[in-house]
Amino acid sequence: MALRKTAKKTAKKAAKKKVAAKKVAAAPRLKAIATKQTKTQIISAIAEDTGLTKKEVSSVFGALDSLSTRHMQRRGSGE
Repeated sequence: MALRKTAKKTAKKAAKKKVAAKKVAAAPRLKAIATKQTKTQIISAIAEDTGLTKKEVSSVFGALDSLSTRHMQRRGSGE
């Protein structure tokens, strides 16, 4: 019996496409705020910038206050 030679099929590799790096636009310069702001003014400004309601921003500040208080307690991490 004669042995048959089997032809090996080589899979063609897909050519890698070069992807150009996306250019990130520089962040606009922020203007300094010359006057002092109250807590209400700060909450209003954050609400306008983020699209959240004033009530939602206020609850975030409340949670942040609670968290920082717990860290600074007697047996807290202090950080």
